[in-house]
Amino acid sequence: MLLCTLSCVAAAAAAIVLNNLIGAIAATLVAAGASALAKVSLDAAIQDDLPAESIASGFGRSETVLQLSWVIGGAMGVLLPTDWWKGFAAVTAVMALGLAQTAVSYRGHSLLPGLGGNRPQHAQQEIPGAHGTGEPTQ
Repeated sequence: MLLCTLSCVAAAAAAIVLNNLIGAIAATLVAAGASALAKVSLDAAIQDDLPAESIASGFGRSETVLQLSWVIGGAMGVLLPTDWWKGFAAVTAVMALGLAQTAVSYRGHSLLPGLGGNRPQHAQQEIPGAHGTGEPTQ
C-alpha cells in the first residue's frame, strides 16, 4: 500500500508541474489503479491477518474508513479552487500526509495519538464469553 500511496503523490505532483488536462488525466489514471490495488491488498490483509471471529468486524471498519475517504475526496473536489495547480497542490499536500502516516504506521507508530501504532499480531476476541471461554456475558 505504501507504493500505491507514493505513486498517487507523485502523479499529483506531476499534475501540478504539467498544469494542464493531460496531467489531470494521468493523475486520475494512476489514482484509479492505485486505489484498486490498495483495496485488494487491504482485503487480503484482513482475511489473512485477522482470526475468523474478527473478519466481519475488520471488513466493516475498513469499508467505513474507505467510504469516508470517498466523501472527503468528493468534498475536496467541490471546495477546492478550479485552477489546476492550486487544486492539485492541496490534494498533493493531503496525500503527502497520508503517505507519512502510512510510512510511520509500518514502523509501529502514528502521526496522530491513538490512531494506529503498536498493534498485536493477532486480534483478541472482542465478545466476552464467546466460544466457551468461560467468561460470563452481561
